[in-house]
Amino acid sequence: MGSTRLPGKAMLPLAGKPLTYRLLERVKRARMIQDIVLAVPDGPKEQPLREVAAALDIGCIDAYPTDENDLVTRHLEAAEWAQADLIVRIPGDNPCVDQAYIDQAIRTYLHEPHLYYSNTTDLCGDVWLDGIGAEVFSLSRLQWLDAKLGKGDVYYREHPHAWFLDHRLYDLHQADYRLDVNTQEDYEYVKDIFEACYRVRPEFTSADVVQYLDHRDQVHG
Repeated sequence: MGSTRLPGKAMLPLAGKPLTYRLLERVKRARMIQDIVLAVPDGPKEQPLREVAAALDIGCIDAYPTDENDLVTRHLEAAEWAQADLIVRIPGDNPCVDQAYIDQAIRTYLHEPHLYYSNTTDLCGDVWLDGIGAEVFSLSRLQWLDAKLGKGDVYYREHPHAWFLDHRLYDLHQADYRLDVNTQEDYEYVKDIFEACYRVRPEFTSADVVQYLDHRDQVHG
C-alpha cells in the first residue's frame, strides 16, 4: 500500500475488484503451485490486502516488520512460514500474470539445471510481454544469497533478481509490451486491458492481451 510512485496501487480497481484480488485470482489457476502466500508489511495500512487474501482463502503473513524493501528477507520468511523448499515469486505489480507461464516456469526449473529461472518477461507468439510469468528458485539458493549479501547490500536485497541478472544467470529480453503497474499511466494502460479482455473472458490469456493490443494499435494508428 505504500508504493512511492503510485500509493495504494495494490487496491486500485480492475474489472470491479482490487488489483491484488485480480492478480491472486489468476495465480490460483496455476496447476503447479501447491501453496500461495501473500506477504505484506507489518502495520494497519495493509489491512485491505489481508482482507483480499481472506476473501480468496489465501495465506497472508506480515513478512517484514523491519524493512519492507528487503525482499530477500521477505521471501525467506514467506517460504519458511509455508514450509516451502521451492519459491515461485509473483511480483505484486503484475496483475496480468498468466497461469500457463507460471506452470511453464516451474516445469522448466524442475526439468533443466537452473540456479534461478525467470520468465516474467517472455514470448507470446512473436511478441515479448513483461509481467506474465514468475521467478523460481530454491530455498537453499535464497539462503545462500542472504548470507552472501549480508544486511548492508541494500540494492540487491531490494532487487534479488538483479543479482542473478548481473551475474549472467539469466537473460532479460526487451519487452514489446509492459504489463506491470508502477505509475498512474501504467495503471490506466492495464485497466483498459482488463476492461476489454475480462468482459470477453475472465480467464483471458496472454495471447488474448496481445490480440487486443495489436488490434488497438492498428485502430489508433
